[in-house]
Amino acid sequence: MPHLALPELLVIGFLFILFFGRDKLGPTFHQLGGAITEFKKGLSEGEKATEEIKAQVVLTPEKKVEKVQVIENLSPISQ
Repeated sequence: MPHLALPELLVIGFLFILFFGRDKLGPTFHQLGGAITEFKKGLSEGEKATEEIKAQVVLTPEKKVEKVQVIENLSPISQ
């Protein structure tokens, strides 16, 4: 992806204002920010679930699983 300098960003900003109008940009960027926040939240929940699973699996030197505990309280990420 090419590096975007100030003139290119100004043209892109002008096109956003032209297409969406000044009144619609605020809610649009607010929704975009909310989507990014939800995505980061989902990533962190996935990492927590991975760590919980790793904590419950004990490996012997032969790389065999000795104990696995079922996690029943998992819920879908998007609710």
